Amino acid sequence: MSKKTTVNNKEIAKEIKGLIGHIEGVTNELKQAVPRFRQAYKNCDFAREWQGQGLATPQYLKLVCERGTSYLQNYIVNPLMISLLNYRDLLIGEKAYTGTGKVTLMKGLISAIHRYVVISSFFGKNPSYLVPGMGTEQRKFQKEFKKVILENNRRLMGCDEGHKFPIQKIVAEMGMSGDHKKILNYMNTQCLLLRKELLK
Repeated sequence: MSKKTTVNNKEIAKEIKGLIGHIEGVTNELKQAVPRFRQAYKNCDFAREWQGQGLATPQYLKLVCERGTSYLQNYIVNPLMISLLNYRDLLIGEKAYTGTGKVTLMKGLISAIHRYVVISSFFGKNPSYLVPGMGTEQRKFQKEFKKVILENNRRLMGCDEGHKFPIQKIVAEMGMSGDHKKILNYMNTQCLLLRKELLK
């Protein structure tokens, strides 16, 4: 049993490494998209338009709109990277978290995943901010960016049984409540929505 767990942990740690590399690449593109997004919503008043898109979606989008790429990097991307690295270190035995420390780590991780998925999925579903233009070539790249971002978000949320980062299952087994339970419900809903979005 312990041998199986070790192998699984190594597989998850390897998947996390791949996810981090992908997030870094996507972040570079998002930094180009955010100024275009801010230009489109100069007063950053779009809460009504995006109501119902998911837990706290208007709030996070509004903050990105108001504060730009610095908010994206410092409050969306960096916390996710740190949480993923800390979890990876736990899996490979470089750090030890027990009891409440591990629960705190996992709560921070799913909160960071949630914030990142909210923002990156918005741009994935609206790829014209990533690649402006309506020409054939632009539409081709828009479609490619959409697929890359949304598929990666499904990996990050552990949407499918075959994904090697089963974060929802891991966290659910810890018995989350309150806002963190809402985040798990959000992830479950987004897994279904993103699957449909990718079929368009």
